[in-house]
Amino acid sequence: MKVDVPHVDYETCNRNYSGAIPPSCMPCYGEDGKDACPDGLGVGQNYTVSSAFVIVTLSVGSAPTHGFPLELFSSAYTDPIRNFSGFASLNTNSGNFSYPVGGSWYGSFENALFVINPIVPAMRTLMFTRMDVESSDDCGSDAVTIYNWFGNIPFGKLKRTKCYEILCGSTLPPLFTFESGVGLVTFVTDYRVTLTGFDFQWV
Repeated sequence: MKVDVPHVDYETCNRNYSGAIPPSCMPCYGEDGKDACPDGLGVGQNYTVSSAFVIVTLSVGSAPTHGFPLELFSSAYTDPIRNFSGFASLNTNSGNFSYPVGGSWYGSFENALFVINPIVPAMRTLMFTRMDVESSDDCGSDAVTIYNWFGNIPFGKLKRTKCYEILCGSTLPPLFTFESGVGLVTFVTDYRVTLTGFDFQWV
């Protein structure tokens, strides 16, 4: 059984949810009497993305769930430089991580993903202890990006106004709070300057 629902533009979706939807962070589907999550029914709606990878999350409460089926169709995206240059699932309750792993300098065309998902659910704090990433005004060359989730909605560290924080340069950023304990750190680079990367810890 499925429900077909139309895509809703951001302005309409945000207005219908009293300003609680972060801009450019999540697709919105629905109409009167139907939305994307009616009593666990499948959506049956195609969603097209142009990025090289997609992350699908499932948040589950205390009640049993049957999960969901997912069909993926690729348009033959074959750019080899977009494969992950680094990946880690960091599931301890606290810890430290350095990239590149083992020291040395990061490379050109990096595309790395680090998932912070401690086994015991609880609020976590992310702290960078070293930053040595190419600096630019908009972090458009090399960049560390931090994604945060709360209530299954991604948003930034201060207010629900954006779903991510972008970092570059050598200045240590402020602490980041992962309200649900789950966060993502991505790292992408271009081909011009390579440096020694970054270290962070979560507690």
